[in-house]
Amino acid sequence: RLVAHTRAGAEVRLVEERDAARLAKWLVAESDALQLAVDGGDFGRPVSEEGVQNKWLGMSEWCREERSRELLSQQVFTARQRGCAIGHIEVGVMKSINVAHNPVNAYCGLEPFALLLYVYVLPQCRGLGVGTAMVREACECARRTVAKQVVLIIAETNTKARRFYSRVGFRETGVSVDKMG
Repeated sequence: RLVAHTRAGAEVRLVEERDAARLAKWLVAESDALQLAVDGGDFGRPVSEEGVQNKWLGMSEWCREERSRELLSQQVFTARQRGCAIGHIEVGVMKSINVAHNPVNAYCGLEPFALLLYVYVLPQCRGLGVGTAMVREACECARRTVAKQVVLIIAETNTKARRFYSRVGFRETGVSVDKMG
């Protein structure tokens, strides 16, 4: 389902389960470093359609077991230009089970929140509005849910990402996390 266009002519679409094959094919064709930038290793290695689907289907259990959160909903979006994937973003709406489990849970408390995950735009497509369109669509999706806020995690050393998110309306909270892993 098409949800947005970028100024560069790319389309941002809501991904369906059957699109896991496309995402896996895209990632397999990329370098190990790019794969890691997209998924942090969460889709398994080697990247496969099955690994992507397993991550999507297992997100609820992962949230509960690894992050002490209840997953309320999850949406995956891809940006495509001339039929090729050029970007990816996921938004999970969740609620902390144990606020003391990690800094994100402590910051968000017991109110439902949306967390942006696996945000990536191919380097050659950056600066064309693709990331902005994906983030805006993911945030709009979150606004239509019970989420009280949208949060994300960025390494303090990732100054480009910090500038980008500031430009699209996020503000730094000062919450620091050494390793979420």
